[in-house]
Amino acid sequence: MASYICPGYMGLAEIGGNRVRCTDFNINPTQDALFYDHVIGLNDTIPGNSSTKGENIGSIQTQKRIWRPSPILINGGISFPATEGSLGFLFEQVKYGKYFDMSFKYYRGNPDCGRKYSDCRVNSFTFTATAADIVTLSAEITALSMEDSGGPDTFEDAEKLITWDKVDVSSEDFPSNFSLEAFNFAVNNNVTPIYTVQGNDGIADNFLPKDLRVGMQEVTGDLTFYRKAGPDFLTSTTETTNISVSCPGLDISIKAVLKPRQIPAAIGPVITTVPFIGVDKAFGD
Repeated sequence: MASYICPGYMGLAEIGGNRVRCTDFNINPTQDALFYDHVIGLNDTIPGNSSTKGENIGSIQTQKRIWRPSPILINGGISFPATEGSLGFLFEQVKYGKYFDMSFKYYRGNPDCGRKYSDCRVNSFTFTATAADIVTLSAEITALSMEDSGGPDTFEDAEKLITWDKVDVSSEDFPSNFSLEAFNFAVNNNVTPIYTVQGNDGIADNFLPKDLRVGMQEVTGDLTFYRKAGPDFLTSTTETTNISVSCPGLDISIKAVLKPRQIPAAIGPVITTVPFIGVDKAFGD
């Protein structure tokens, strides 16, 4: 029987009913074989009384013998360039920790070469905007269950990429004419799988999680300037600031504390990085 090698292509994902063209997609089940190991090495002798074991080089003792499958965790990363229609809906899942379904197709031609993921939650999310470049998005996603599926096959709608000139970042603690070279922020929702005796509706021998819990949301990021900016130290009188971010599909304000600025010495322009950390309801209600 002839076998066929199928070429891959820039994958197409459908997230909550919205289609995106991916530069990277790696969401897979993680599972291991767990062994109950004894203390007898490969060449050890097995004593028949209270004496200690010895060694008989060249002999072979049974090694990995008793095992069980580990619990299953379905998670991984996805990356794609931000477009005017793809940014807002994914950020909403991140901000509120919502559930959504997702599917992905690995290559065209085979109707079954894809996967469908059910009851997904975003564990982490990164927004990156750099001068003279496009805005890129990446996320780590965890799902409750997965099955083989055809997935989305085509997406022919023309979309405009979000470029740096469409991103506006401002803060009340900086002048309006500051020279911003890059901006990024990351969200960690600390998603934890919950395993129970009953499992997930009997699927995969009950090794899948029953639920996914969103923990404390952590927001961090960096403002990178072509000039001296930001505080040298955090003090007892340090107050929060609001960092406003606006671009097609996203209009948010991040309540944050600015951390001490970082100024490396290197040949070239002086670059100042001001890290920040979100506080309270970082993105508001």
